[in-house]
Amino acid sequence: MNRRLAAFFIVALLVAALGVAPSAAQEEVTLVVWDNWTRDAEQAMIQQLNEEFMEAHPGVTIAREVYATDDLTDILPLALSEETGPDVTMINQGYSGMGALVQAGLLLPLNDYADQYDWWSRYALGLHSRNSFSEDGAQFGVGNVYGVSNTAEVVGVYYHKGIFEEYGLEIPQTLEAFEALANTLLENGVTPIVFGSLDGWPPIHEFSVLQGVYITLEELDALMYRLEDGAFDTEANLMAAEKLVEWVNAGFFSPGFEGMDYDNATFGAFLNQEGAMWITGNWMTGSIVEELDAESVGFFAFPSDEEGVPAIVPGGVGACLWHPRRQCTRRPGR
Repeated sequence: MNRRLAAFFIVALLVAALGVAPSAAQEEVTLVVWDNWTRDAEQAMIQQLNEEFMEAHPGVTIAREVYATDDLTDILPLALSEETGPDVTMINQGYSGMGALVQAGLLLPLNDYADQYDWWSRYALGLHSRNSFSEDGAQFGVGNVYGVSNTAEVVGVYYHKGIFEEYGLEIPQTLEAFEALANTLLENGVTPIVFGSLDGWPPIHEFSVLQGVYITLEELDALMYRLEDGAFDTEANLMAAEKLVEWVNAGFFSPGFEGMDYDNATFGAFLNQEGAMWITGNWMTGSIVEELDAESVGFFAFPSDEEGVPAIVPGGVGACLWHPRRQCTRRPGR
């Protein structure tokens, strides 16, 4: 999603928090906004967008507080129940994030604002479902929309063009070609994929690109939304898990990956060309191009097991901005 559209959604939810149209004059008010943009490139982006919003809305001050995503998940249930909590906050979708807060009655349904400002036409209804829950929080993907995502995300493969050129490698068009490429790198003493699992969540990227080779969209939706026929114990998921174990045993990943975190060790290993590729999300693009020549790095979607037939690429919308159900507190002087 480009910066202009990201700006639209940030402005839209802040306007919803104010309860006015963008051009309306405002009393002096402070909006407390919590987000999880912790990386330097993200910080610069959100700071500029906040400044643009405040310039367009004289009298409004955004008091921004930054938290790691895991910390937000832990502290928001209590914070949103207190008047001193945020007026707008970010949190992940799904049952442990949005679902738990909806069940607790802590989030404001945004359907009226979506109608008023035509959010529905900004992206597909299937993507809005990622930010929706039934009113009781029991069913993901239906009912009220509770958040507005300001980014689109896709998981793919970053690669160093220079390493590919050195060994005569091309972007693989099939899973078999990808594995052949990885073996060529190994034969030349190059780690194919930088990877770290210390934080717990990064391995889902490696698993999900392999899952996308084998699973159908119907199976994936049933699993993600916990539909009646949804299950994790399926042939597709088993095949993806077995393939991932094969990759570990083949040495495709960074040595000692169990002790490597994401933002420091793994990111640093990619920057230092300690591996040819990195399977992760496009949210790292800004951080990568801050450190490396943008022309030296490429990005491709993970291939399927049949040339010309695309795999299901992991992706969707980014973490949401939410508005607490309690009335937005006007905070002069805070």
